[in-house]
Amino acid sequence: MEKEQILYDAEGLRLAYGRFETPNSSKQNLHHHPQSCEILCIHQCKGVFHVEGSAYPVNPGDLILIQPNEAHYMEVNPSAPYDRTVIRFHASLFDSMDSQRTILRPFFERQIGKRNLYRQSKSSKLEWSQIINSMRNNPNRQTILFKLTGLLEQLYEEFSQPYLESEKEPLEYRIMQYIKENLHEQISTQTLCDRFFISRTQLHQRFIKATGISVGRYIAARRMMTAQQLITQGGKPTDIYTQCGFRDYSTFYRAYIKYHGHSPNKE
Repeated sequence: MEKEQILYDAEGLRLAYGRFETPNSSKQNLHHHPQSCEILCIHQCKGVFHVEGSAYPVNPGDLILIQPNEAHYMEVNPSAPYDRTVIRFHASLFDSMDSQRTILRPFFERQIGKRNLYRQSKSSKLEWSQIINSMRNNPNRQTILFKLTGLLEQLYEEFSQPYLESEKEPLEYRIMQYIKENLHEQISTQTLCDRFFISRTQLHQRFIKATGISVGRYIAARRMMTAQQLITQGGKPTDIYTQCGFRDYSTFYRAYIKYHGHSPNKE
């Protein structure tokens, strides 16, 4: 299999499986999901998962959790197959049974780019492989939701365990957080170099590694991702464009269409 197979996709719930014998790294682009939570289940892969400036070397048996609007991509090694299952869902699916969204705390009660990786170990209570296989073998809505609920409960138990945070944030993480918090400003490569005491060459190399794209393209992408997020939360395009670093609406409008493929009024 050299393409993704959609097993189920309806009403805020999606299950997909893909095995790529010779994965193409150029096809693993930085992206985000504005309204969906995602669980990426690694069956086989040599690579590093990048999310918001954090880098996670992956092993078979790993789970990666991605909250809405976390920008991420997989840096794959083409010498080994990339085999994974993706579960994507809207948080609202569980509101009737869990109004406080307790089992979704591993997604929402953490900083972006932090605690994304859950690693299978001999001492871990996670037995997700059987759960994922059950979903794939019987991909109907009732089965997927039932099995997903059990998986989320296990993840919540893992999330509730004591966690030792690293003392120093990676430079890439700090730079990306700065960009996100200052989108309303006119951020340039030189601005970042001066603030973080790094050369243009070093900045470029580290950003390509962390995001797969250049600094300028990342800033532009982050502006568009934030704009989409604000609009889906009820903001009016004519009110939010300055928050995303645009000086006039017409420039914002054209950039939005180019990035998302439709006008901001159609979100």
